[in-house]
Amino acid sequence: MRAGMERPLPRTFTLVPRWNYSMRSPSEELEFGKGFPVSVGSLQKYIESEIRDILQKCTGCGICAQVCPILPYTAASGKDPKEVAVGVLEILRGGAGNSASVGWIEACAGSGVCVKECPEPVNPRRMLLLARNRMKGKE
Repeated sequence: MRAGMERPLPRTFTLVPRWNYSMRSPSEELEFGKGFPVSVGSLQKYIESEIRDILQKCTGCGICAQVCPILPYTAASGKDPKEVAVGVLEILRGGAGNSASVGWIEACAGSGVCVKECPEPVNPRRMLLLARNRMKGKE
């Protein structure tokens, strides 16, 4: 092409993701990760602090269960939302909870509707995730 006769850019184009493949060997990769202050113990402490925070702030009002779009399709369908929420808190405390709470925890799809509706400074989606992990730890 002659100067000044550049081809115009196409009006549409496709972005292709560029994967960030490491050029390090596996042993170098292990060396690379040594500077991070994360250990199983510190992760467990973080999880426990999150659970304590939720248990202190959650009032068990049940609004999270009330607005959840998944709840009607679980064992919690037709149950009192307060009873369901209190059951989740019981599981976080290390108890067994109730069948409605266990059903809701297992079915949570993470829609986040509950997060916006919660009147307390609690993330109910995180609360259910932590409760699910607590239940899995008992198995």
